[in-house]
Amino acid sequence: MRAYIVTTFIGCFGLDEKNKIIGFKSFPREPKKAAEKLKMADIEVIDEEKQLMQEMWKKGYKEFVFSVRKTGVKHAEPVNAAETFVKENLRELAMGKKIVKDQAEFNQLLSKVNLELTKVKIKIAIGRDSLAMHAIGAIEDIDKSINVLIERLREFYGTHFPEMDRIIGDHKKYV
Repeated sequence: MRAYIVTTFIGCFGLDEKNKIIGFKSFPREPKKAAEKLKMADIEVIDEEKQLMQEMWKKGYKEFVFSVRKTGVKHAEPVNAAETFVKENLRELAMGKKIVKDQAEFNQLLSKVNLELTKVKIKIAIGRDSLAMHAIGAIEDIDKSINVLIERLREFYGTHFPEMDRIIGDHKKYV
C-alpha cells in the first residue's frame, strides 16, 4: 500500500490514497525550532518523517511518497491529492490536533515560523564571498570619503597658505 508524507510548519502528516490521515508527528511550537525542522526537511528525511514512516510501516504501508524532493526517497510530481488536501485543510487539521486553539493563534504561529524560516534562509544565502564583497565596497566608500575630505582641506587651507599645497604632496603630512 502507498502512503503520502506531507510536511508542514506544524508537523508531518501521513495520509493514505483516500486522503485519510493515518499518522501525524508534530513539530515543536517554538517558531525557531520549527523553522530549523522545515529547513532540514527540504534537504533530507528528518526524524519526525522517519518516525511516521516506521508507524505506517507497522500498519502495512510499504511505499512512501514525499511532498518535497529529497535525495533517496520518492516524491510526488508536481503535486498530489494528499498534499493538496493537507494544504487546503491545514487550519482545521491544526485545530483538530490541538496544535492551536483558534484562527488567530494559527495565523500568529504561521507568521512567526515564516519569519524564522526567512532568517535561516537569508543566513544560508549570505556566504563568506558576499561578506567579503560588502567589506571591499565599504573600504572603497571610505577611500572616496577620505579623498573628498582631503581635497576640501587643501582647498580651504590653500586660501591662507597656497604654497603648502605645492610643498607637501603627502596627504597625511599635509593634515
